[in-house]
Amino acid sequence: MLEELIGAEMIGMDSEWRPSISPFDVERPGLLQLSSAKAAYLIDLVAFANHKGLDEVLTKVFTNENSVCIGFAFRSDLEVFAKHLPNMQFYKKFAKFIDVQDYYMKLYELDNQIGLAKVALELLDTEICKGE
Repeated sequence: MLEELIGAEMIGMDSEWRPSISPFDVERPGLLQLSSAKAAYLIDLVAFANHKGLDEVLTKVFTNENSVCIGFAFRSDLEVFAKHLPNMQFYKKFAKFIDVQDYYMKLYELDNQIGLAKVALELLDTEICKGE
């Protein structure tokens, strides 16, 4: 099903983390969220960590020259993927990648990071409920 994203004009990306329950538990990638104008997918990275087929299709999605992959503060997600999914390749190369937080901070000459909810409120005059 993820092959539907190959060549999509824009692909939105976000990830969620499996929380640390105890001091001995390690926070790690739990969910990868991908969407195009036509479809949205939730990928369980705990269940499919190091899955060769998933890695292959995601690599095709992210390296397609016709697609722009868009995230918000996604560079930190990539660092966690590298730490916890070292045998997978999909996050290591993007044909076209935009981190909206970086562009927003440059455009408005900000030194401190800003959250997505605040950017949406300022640009779209819309509040985002992170719970949703």
